[in-house]
Amino acid sequence: MAENTAANNGANGLVRLDAGLRSASPLDQLDQLLQFPQLLQRFPMPVIINTGFLKIADAYRSGSNDIRLQILRVLKQCTPHFELILNKEEVLLRFSKVLETNDPVARTITLRVLGVMAGLLRERIDLQQTYVCLAFTPPC
Repeated sequence: MAENTAANNGANGLVRLDAGLRSASPLDQLDQLLQFPQLLQRFPMPVIINTGFLKIADAYRSGSNDIRLQILRVLKQCTPHFELILNKEEVLLRFSKVLETNDPVARTITLRVLGVMAGLLRERIDLQQTYVCLAFTPPC
């Protein structure tokens, strides 16, 4: 019963995270980003962690460079939870899509994000090579 309540509270936290990240207000987005590490601390369940990182990756892909920089700072606080991500490749793919943009600042921040998340890539030489090629190839 207590586990079910914790799962519901975690799901409610994810709903608040999603609503905040989809908000048009950068302050609402920032507020929810800053609460993300606490959400993971309170509800360290793989489903909550996986869903949260997917939402953060989506916000990163569609956000401004200011939001991307804040996401980088938040990810540095969340490193102990990386191993509980279920869809590691999907999370990395969503972050790496920004490497295909023409914005050099966005590409630089993305390289830093992938550096923070390098532990997820340790067994995937093919993905490492792809990211290196994307990083040093000028976008079309």
